[in-house]
Order: sequence, then C-alpha cells, then structure tokens
Amino acid sequence: MKNRASYLTMLLAFFAIPLTANAQIDKLTSPVPGVETINPQGINAAPHFAPLITSTSAKTIYVSGMTGELNNEATELEEYEVQLRQAFEKIGLALKAVGATPANIVRQRILIVGISQEHTVPTRKVMREFYGDIRPTSTATGTSGLFNPDHLVEVDVTAVLD
Repeated sequence: MKNRASYLTMLLAFFAIPLTANAQIDKLTSPVPGVETINPQGINAAPHFAPLITSTSAKTIYVSGMTGELNNEATELEEYEVQLRQAFEKIGLALKAVGATPANIVRQRILIVGISQEHTVPTRKVMREFYGDIRPTSTATGTSGLFNPDHLVEVDVTAVLD
C-alpha cells in the first residue's frame, strides 16, 4: 500500500509540472477587477493553472462539486473526458445564474476516480476549452470513488465578483 501512495503522490506532482521552462511571470492581468494572478519568483507555473491569486472582491461564489452524466458509448478514459466536460458545463450554468463567467473562477478542485497519468491530457484539454487563457489555482487529486459509483470525476470551484 505504501508503494501505491508513493505512486499517487508522484502522479499528483505530475499535474504541477510546468510545460515551459521559462514561465516566470510576476503578475498577470485578470479580466476581473479586484483579482490578481501572481507567479512568485522561484515557482514555475503550468500554463493551465496559477500558483497564487489574490482578491479584494466583495462577493465570493462557491459552486458545489459538479459531475457529468454517462454516455455509455466510450472507453473509460473517453468517458472521463465526457464527464469532465459536462461537469464544467454545469459550473458554467451555475456561474451564469449569478452573473459570473469562468473568468471569475479563482480556485478549482478536481476529484478523479482511479487517477492515473493518462488523465493528464484530457484534463488539460477540457480545462483549456473551458477557461481559455484564464488560470485559476487548481488541485487535482485521486479518490477511490464518488457518491454515485458511475461518476468518474467531480469538480468544485470558487469564484469572485467585484
């Protein structure tokens, strides 16, 4: 069991590996007033999430964990991507209900059932589709299962409005 825990730790670290060697940026412009994305010196930031975000916002939005629905016509990894995309679609709908967009998201957490290195590519792909150039802080972690055993992924986010 110790080896499995070490393996999962290694996989989780993989999500944080920067894709570019020279990713040192002090501050990035945010489309949301009162939100500042910061990359402290000495931390190489991956292109799909930010290491640090500050907010002087007056309103914080917490979106509960969203999951996707089964399409029953895909391999497990394809099904994971479908469910992840559907979870983000639901997050988009929730944000729209309060006048927010993905640009307002400052924090996301992704729970992945049976996480493996193979989840990296579809996760980054779907995140880029949803966020574009926006880079919230992010944590992806593995889990043995979710409340509904058919669900493969769950995503919750925190957003701010000025």
